[in-house]
Amino acid sequence: LIGFILITFGSQSIWDTFSSVETGVANVLNVNLALIALLIIIYPILFFILTIPSSILLDSNFNFWLLFGSFITFIGGFIRIFSLNYWTMLVCQILAAIGQPFILNAFVTFSSEFFPERKAYILSILSFTMYIGALYPLVTGVNLFSLGGIEYLTLPTGIILFFGIILLILGISKISRNENKDLYFYPENNEKDVKIIKDLIKNKSLWIMGGIMGFGILIYNNLTSWLEPVLVTVGLEELAGYAVAFSIVLGLIGIIILPFMFRKIKNELLFLNYFTFIGTIIFVLLAFFLNNLVLMILIPISGFLLLPLYVIVLDWIGNRFPKEIHSRVTGLVGFISRAFSGLSLLSTVYFIYPPRNYFIFISINIFISFIFSILLAKNNYPYR
Repeated sequence: LIGFILITFGSQSIWDTFSSVETGVANVLNVNLALIALLIIIYPILFFILTIPSSILLDSNFNFWLLFGSFITFIGGFIRIFSLNYWTMLVCQILAAIGQPFILNAFVTFSSEFFPERKAYILSILSFTMYIGALYPLVTGVNLFSLGGIEYLTLPTGIILFFGIILLILGISKISRNENKDLYFYPENNEKDVKIIKDLIKNKSLWIMGGIMGFGILIYNNLTSWLEPVLVTVGLEELAGYAVAFSIVLGLIGIIILPFMFRKIKNELLFLNYFTFIGTIIFVLLAFFLNNLVLMILIPISGFLLLPLYVIVLDWIGNRFPKEIHSRVTGLVGFISRAFSGLSLLSTVYFIYPPRNYFIFISINIFISFIFSILLAKNNYPYR
């Protein structure tokens, strides 16, 4: 578990390593700023392309492909410690980006198989680590770069990945040896794989859950991209970064306490209903009563409610689908949700001014997520 936690942290950290110091890194490497931006956007591009193929491979031989994704992530994070060449950095970033879907799509299977009695807790820990890994370079990047340049940016993540891959290999080797089996190894059967994917694509509940994630949880991609320019016209742009940061912190707290809430209320879909409904109300209030105090209170509260929904989605997958296809279900939901989220993000440009239009647009997105959660609670279409 510790090894997988470290790998997850490292994978997310590589993604945003240069986000807060793009201009300085571009100057050191003597390249155009757009090439540094490419190091960041390569992650979501490759995740979208590889999420379904990686999930199929994970379900065919979980141990091998989890170690494959973890190992190439380690290679990508470790080699760049020793290079100040942009093209080496790009290759390392591509390797780590290829590894990411193998890591994130393994959450449900890893938790359900290795820790079935504590699945919700493990999912919360892994989700918490995922967000912390993404937040770490944003918080420390400027200071580390000023202290020691690119080497200080890449060294901590490389060391974390080094210990992570060792612990993960030792742990999985021990489990395989004790149980005398490879987890979820099935002979290759392309026809069967195609049929399973077709059946899952026809499953309405996956599209509904993808909509809940895309229009609800992933709305934070929208906030991090657009909140600052939206607030320029009302003179609150300097608060944008703080508001989003506090929302992530409260979201992490929500992720930690969510398993304890699961113990009292067994129906995780109720959380989807309540949280998305309240989230809708929050952004309606922001649209009509925006000031610095309202912004700094309501945006963080929205993070507390919406970011933990990711854990609920993963727990729902683990409870509703056979363990042999957990990774495929996770990958397909991830693919659908990112398609919806990307559509929303691209549409935002038409609603950023004035701020009232933007917050109404966000509230509509979350309301769509709420409608989807009602549909899922009423139907909860089983896997066929």
